[in-house]
Formats: sequence, C-alpha cells, structure tokens
Amino acid sequence: MDGFTVYILSCRFNREVGGKKEDRSLEAVFDWFINHGGKDLIDKIGEVKDHAQLFFVVKKPIASLYIDDRGFQFKGEFPSLKDIENFCPWNKR
Repeated sequence: MDGFTVYILSCRFNREVGGKKEDRSLEAVFDWFINHGGKDLIDKIGEVKDHAQLFFVVKKPIASLYIDDRGFQFKGEFPSLKDIENFCPWNKR
C-alpha cells in the first residue's frame, strides 16, 4: 500500500433496519477486515492524517480507482438490460 491511501466504504455503514440506525455495521465490517488479513494494513482509522494509509468512511471519496463487487465499469456505453439481469457478484458465483 506504499504511496496509496485506501478508503473502505460499505452501504452497510449507513443502513437503517426497522427505522433504527444499525450501530454495529461499521464494527462488523472492520472485524471481518481484521479477521481476513487486514490487521497489518491498518495505520489509522478516522480522520485523514498525512501518514494515514487506510480509512473506513461513510461517504464515497474522490478516487483514482474504485473497486466494487457490484459495479459495471462504464466505458461510454451503458450495460444492456440483459447484462444487468444476468449480473452476479463474485460471492454468488
């Protein structure tokens, strides 16, 4: 990660269930990250600092690259309805 600042954003961070904000969603994603090899990558969680490398955020920042498990890369043409209907995220294949 040298030279990069990485932001982790999940729609789960702002999710409401039954009219109540889910307080544990950020913690659950963080725990998953730690348990799947992310512990060594963490420098600082919270506000951006000059030395920071990794942040968990609730708003999508401007970036050079986005990695998303449920997105199409836009190359000037929108996906067809068939492409959308047949889309399958990596964890459902």
